[in-house]
Amino acid sequence: MPVQNQLNGVNNPMGDLFQQIEIDKANQQEKYLIDRIKKHLEPSLLLPKYRGQSHPLAGHCYVASEAYFHLAGAKKSGLKPMQISHEGVSHWFLLNSRNSPLGSQIIDITAGQFKIPVPYSDAKGRGFLTKNPSKRTQRLLDAIQRS
Repeated sequence: MPVQNQLNGVNNPMGDLFQQIEIDKANQQEKYLIDRIKKHLEPSLLLPKYRGQSHPLAGHCYVASEAYFHLAGAKKSGLKPMQISHEGVSHWFLLNSRNSPLGSQIIDITAGQFKIPVPYSDAKGRGFLTKNPSKRTQRLLDAIQRS
């Protein structure tokens, strides 16, 4: 049963509708950012050890996550960089625990590269290597801005 939102001390059945609209808007914005990032991922953004992988998202997790983090407002976004070792490689994604109306939310732009689902609950919170976007991430952000 949906929770009724309160408005001036009275149950407000429209509150659930408004909350759903806000969730839908957030999901559309998230999808838009993810689509823009994925569109501009290219081999030149990969570290040498990740070049030549069979999956086009392989090796892009750090740059993709860092780009989303900065596009979404950096620290003000409430996103937390997370890192885990999975299928023999370091993997990065974002956790949104503050701003999501759904509660904690995982934003993993490159999850599709893995054969086995990522065990997100085993990940550790990490900071990105630099306060400002790294050089590779800045190149990605520049490409997104130009398009």
